Amino acid sequence: IADETLECITEHERILQEIESTDTACVGPTLRSIYDDQPNAHKRFMEKLDARIRNHDREIEKMCNFHHQGFVDAITELLKVRADAEKLMVREITGCVNSCIVKKRKLQQVFWDYW
Repeated sequence: IADETLECITEHERILQEIESTDTACVGPTLRSIYDDQPNAHKRFMEKLDARIRNHDREIEKMCNFHHQGFVDAITELLKVRADAEKLMVREITGCVNSCIVKKRKLQQVFWDYW
């Protein structure tokens, strides 16, 4: 019985790998093989599948935790760049307005000097 259990576990592992690496349109025959197997094979396969899902969830969580600080840092830097860009725009607009005011005054002076 131990050899059958080990063989079943190995078969389940093979099926899981096949499901993960196969196009979804071809998964049907793979899944049918679970039901064609030994009694309670479906239950054991579902336990193995649940364990695989938990492992993947842990890996996803690790990757998210690993990259989270970098994401936060990038957003913080982006907000600083945006604030700096807004300051530059205000400075540029102020410079243009001041230049226009100076030109307007010169034109007014020329006009009043002429009359």
